Amino acid sequence: MKYPIEENLPYARLAIIVLAVSAFAIIMLHLQILQEERYLTENYEDSYREYRKHVFHYLGRR
Repeated sequence: MKYPIEENLPYARLAIIVLAVSAFAIIMLHLQILQEERYLTENYEDSYREYRKHVFHYLGRR
């Protein structure tokens, strides 16, 4: 006899796989952004800091 949870088990596995893949993609995107920011800071330090200050001011961040 099957319980309702056994009928939905493939969907739960699929949901876990989708969540894992999306979390991995978000982490990779975040790492890429950090690498690009590090590159800009190292090569265009003053102008990038000034640009970042204006962008964060526009977005309402410090």
